[in-house]
Amino acid sequence: APLAAAAAAPPAPPSEPPPPRTLVPPRKAQLPLLQPSVGVKIPAVRRAAADPISIFAQENGLDEGAEMKLREQPHHVQQLAMSEGPLTGRNPNAVLISRLRRLVDFGAPQGGGPGAGQEPDLIDEFARQNGIDAQATQTLREAPERVIRKVIEEGPITGRNPSAVLLSRLRRVQQS
Repeated sequence: APLAAAAAAPPAPPSEPPPPRTLVPPRKAQLPLLQPSVGVKIPAVRRAAADPISIFAQENGLDEGAEMKLREQPHHVQQLAMSEGPLTGRNPNAVLISRLRRLVDFGAPQGGGPGAGQEPDLIDEFARQNGIDAQATQTLREAPERVIRKVIEEGPITGRNPSAVLLSRLRRVQQS
């Protein structure tokens, strides 16, 4: 009988109506702070963008150690290393170290003796004035001095692709 009485009991008075819905902007999800894994290097903030070594390091993906090696070099070695263009290969740090070693071991001009340092500055100036890319500039730099002089003495480079014109001029002078 108690079951029948419960079924026949009047329904309970309605509870309070639910509050009206209001639109609340969703909260921004907060991302968890990422903790670096053991052995993962987080690059340090580089110096101001006006620093050519920092720009070179950033463009070539160098780590701090390789950037410091470049900074430790005399100014003329830094300039020659960067003027050779982008660091290509799987490991740009190793490419830079190799480049620096070559420049130091095989005598980068130091600007002290007669004629020392004049040729690379002349080549850099010629390349800059004529819009020559780094690879063509390096090819010119590797040519014998007499060829470099003749190529530069021919004057400004004209044409749509100055680097290709330079390489053509270089081949012609080397064959003569």
